[in-house]
Amino acid sequence: MRLITGPYKYVRNPMAVAGVLQTIGVGVWIGSWTAILAAFAGAILWNVAIRPSEEADLIDRFGESYLAYERNVGCWLPNLAGDSRK
Repeated sequence: MRLITGPYKYVRNPMAVAGVLQTIGVGVWIGSWTAILAAFAGAILWNVAIRPSEEADLIDRFGESYLAYERNVGCWLPNLAGDSRK
Protein backbone atom coordinates (compact mmCIF):
# COMPACT_ATOMS: atom_id res chain seq x y z
CA MET A 1 0.00 0.00 0.00
CA ARG A 2 1.15 3.49 -0.80
CA LEU A 3 1.15 6.34 1.71
CA ILE A 4 -0.67 9.45 0.53
CA THR A 5 0.39 12.73 2.13
CA GLY A 6 -0.30 16.43 1.76
CA PRO A 7 -3.59 17.90 0.59
CA TYR A 8 -4.25 14.96 -1.75
CA LYS A 9 -4.72 12.84 1.36
CA TYR A 10 -7.99 14.71 2.03
CA VAL A 11 -9.42 15.69 -1.36
CA ARG A 12 -8.68 14.50 -4.92
CA ASN A 13 -8.25 17.94 -6.48
CA PRO A 14 -7.23 20.42 -3.82
CA MET A 15 -6.42 23.11 -6.41
CA ALA A 16 -10.00 23.15 -7.74
CA VAL A 17 -11.44 23.17 -4.22
CA ALA A 18 -9.07 25.97 -3.15
CA GLY A 19 -9.90 28.03 -6.24
CA VAL A 20 -13.63 27.77 -5.60
CA LEU A 21 -13.25 28.59 -1.90
CA GLN A 22 -10.92 31.49 -2.66
CA THR A 23 -13.36 32.96 -5.17
CA ILE A 24 -16.24 32.57 -2.73
CA GLY A 25 -14.12 34.24 -0.04
CA VAL A 26 -13.32 37.19 -2.30
CA GLY A 27 -16.99 37.47 -3.21
CA VAL A 28 -17.97 37.57 0.45
CA TRP A 29 -15.18 40.02 1.28
CA ILE A 30 -16.12 42.51 -1.42
CA GLY A 31 -19.85 41.80 -1.16
CA SER A 32 -20.19 40.49 -4.71
CA TRP A 33 -22.86 37.89 -5.38
CA THR A 34 -21.59 37.80 -8.95
CA ALA A 35 -18.20 36.51 -7.78
CA ILE A 36 -19.87 33.91 -5.57
CA LEU A 37 -22.07 32.74 -8.44
CA ALA A 38 -19.01 32.65 -10.71
CA ALA A 39 -17.29 30.37 -8.20
CA PHE A 40 -20.18 27.91 -8.29
CA ALA A 41 -20.44 28.15 -12.09
CA GLY A 42 -16.71 27.45 -12.36
CA ALA A 43 -17.03 24.47 -10.05
CA ILE A 44 -19.87 23.03 -12.10
CA LEU A 45 -18.01 23.64 -15.36
CA TRP A 46 -14.83 21.99 -14.04
CA ASN A 47 -16.84 19.06 -12.66
CA VAL A 48 -18.71 18.45 -15.93
CA ALA A 49 -16.21 19.46 -18.63
CA ILE A 50 -12.72 18.86 -17.25
CA ARG A 51 -12.83 16.36 -14.41
CA PRO A 52 -14.08 13.36 -16.44
CA SER A 53 -11.18 13.50 -18.90
CA GLU A 54 -8.61 14.09 -16.14
CA GLU A 55 -9.89 11.14 -14.14
CA ALA A 56 -10.07 8.89 -17.23
CA ASP A 57 -6.42 9.69 -17.89
CA LEU A 58 -5.51 8.87 -14.28
CA ILE A 59 -7.39 5.56 -14.49
CA ASP A 60 -5.54 4.72 -17.72
CA ARG A 61 -2.19 5.54 -16.14
CA PHE A 62 -2.61 4.10 -12.65
CA GLY A 63 -5.48 1.60 -12.95
CA GLU A 64 -6.75 -0.05 -9.80
CA SER A 65 -4.45 2.04 -7.64
CA TYR A 66 -6.24 5.23 -8.73
CA LEU A 67 -9.67 3.59 -8.48
CA ALA A 68 -8.94 2.64 -4.86
CA TYR A 69 -7.81 6.21 -4.19
CA GLU A 70 -10.98 7.54 -5.85
CA ARG A 71 -13.15 5.30 -3.63
CA ASN A 72 -11.47 6.57 -0.46
CA VAL A 73 -10.91 10.27 -1.14
CA GLY A 74 -13.70 12.68 -2.05
CA CYS A 75 -13.51 14.97 -5.05
CA TRP A 76 -15.04 18.07 -3.47
CA LEU A 77 -15.64 17.20 0.17
CA PRO A 78 -12.55 16.35 2.18
CA ASN A 79 -12.05 13.07 3.95
CA LEU A 80 -11.10 14.62 7.29
CA ALA A 81 -10.13 11.23 8.69
CA GLY A 82 -7.49 11.22 5.96
CA ASP A 83 -7.17 7.48 5.52
CA SER A 84 -3.76 7.44 3.83
CA ARG A 85 -3.62 3.69 3.19
CA LYS A 86 -4.55 3.54 -0.49
